[in-house]
Amino acid sequence: MTVSGHADSPAADPSTAAQADSRSLSPTDSPCVALCSTLYDDVCRGCGRTVFEVANWVFLEEAEKREVWDRIRSQGFPRRRPAAGRQAPRPGEEK
Repeated sequence: MTVSGHADSPAADPSTAAQADSRSLSPTDSPCVALCSTLYDDVCRGCGRTVFEVANWVFLEEAEKREVWDRIRSQGFPRRRPAAGRQAPRPGEEK
């Protein structure tokens, strides 16, 4: 029996709950992947946003956030954390 009392409830299947969570993320959610380099770089090596975009993300309009997402995706961002001991390449560097 599940929390709702029905065995066939979506809450009974953890994969269904995970899918629902992934669909609930808005394209205007932060692209941060916790690989921040904006302390030293003008463009973050992890998410591809500029220092201004990172600092002001919560203040940007939804349309502005979508524009940032479109740009960073076209540039191959956001990047996932590299293997231990390796740094993410800077935009435009060879891998």
